[in-house]
Amino acid sequence: MGNWQQSFFGFRRENGRVGVRNHVLILPVDDISNAAVEMVGHNIKGTLAIPHSYGRLQFGADLELFFHTIIGTGRNPNVAAVVVIGIEPGWTQRVVDG
Repeated sequence: MGNWQQSFFGFRRENGRVGVRNHVLILPVDDISNAAVEMVGHNIKGTLAIPHSYGRLQFGADLELFFHTIIGTGRNPNVAAVVVIGIEPGWTQRVVDG
C-alpha cells in the first residue's frame, strides 16, 4: 500500500462545522425584498442572491416553518456570510439573530 495522507479541502467554521463551499448569500426576509436582493447579487461579484416568494401572509406554524427554513439556509456550513435584507425590522432581526 502507498503512503496515503488524508486531507480535506474545505472550510472549518467557528462553530466547528465544515463546508466545501464558501458562499456569501444575499437573503431576503420577504418577497418584497427580492428586487433589492437580486440587484445586490448582480452588482457584487461572488455573492449568491436567494430570492423566494414567501414571508408575507404566513401565520402560525407556517410562519415558524418559514423562519426555520430561511435561518437554516444561512446557517448552512457551505455559507461563509449572509447579508439579510427585509422590510420589517423585527422579522429581519429575528433572521439575523437566528
